[in-house]
Amino acid sequence: MIPRYTRLFAFAPARRFAADQHGVSAVEFAILLPLMLTLYFGGVELSDAVSADRKNTLVAHTVGDLVAAVTNVNSTSTVPAIGDVWLADQYVGYPYAKNGTPAVPPSTPAQPPNPITIVTSVCVDTTGRATVSWSQSNDSNGSALTAGATVTLPSALTTPPPSSKISYVLGQSIYTYRPTIGYGIIGTIRMTDQFYLGPRQSCSVTLDTGSKCC
Repeated sequence: MIPRYTRLFAFAPARRFAADQHGVSAVEFAILLPLMLTLYFGGVELSDAVSADRKNTLVAHTVGDLVAAVTNVNSTSTVPAIGDVWLADQYVGYPYAKNGTPAVPPSTPAQPPNPITIVTSVCVDTTGRATVSWSQSNDSNGSALTAGATVTLPSALTTPPPSSKISYVLGQSIYTYRPTIGYGIIGTIRMTDQFYLGPRQSCSVTLDTGSKCC
């Protein structure tokens, strides 16, 4: 039989190891660090995404509001020009908005504007049917709505149908948000917003002194 003191002596290192508290904080910190970093950077990324979304909303409202304030807008440089509207959205959308200028070197293809902004005159007849009178966008009309196309309006704008023809100015903004940290995981996020505004100086806003729709 092994003496009792011999058995106690044999297990003493194991007991000391189990009772040793040295380095516990470091081990706990190492376990919690990934979670802490995820929460921190996730919070920063979420805050930036919310800020970008709010900017996109402001851009959509601004482009529609600027056009709704005039009786006619010009596709050329003549004031009031649609180009001035696109310039305004760059200021409103700063620092997220990009004007789509060519990258360096000059041989690099021009980057599309971000956000893509669209302004449209929508005509509504007495049956509540809404169609596009004209539409312009800041990406060389690549995203502009087709003239004559049917537009689905919010029910509040067509119920009941108007007694005479009316029009709305539709401001839209489409922003492609690229997360700084999580891009490799979730890719880009497409943010969209739109506003319908009533013309303030006439029944409809014309393009290049075209005919009114009401």
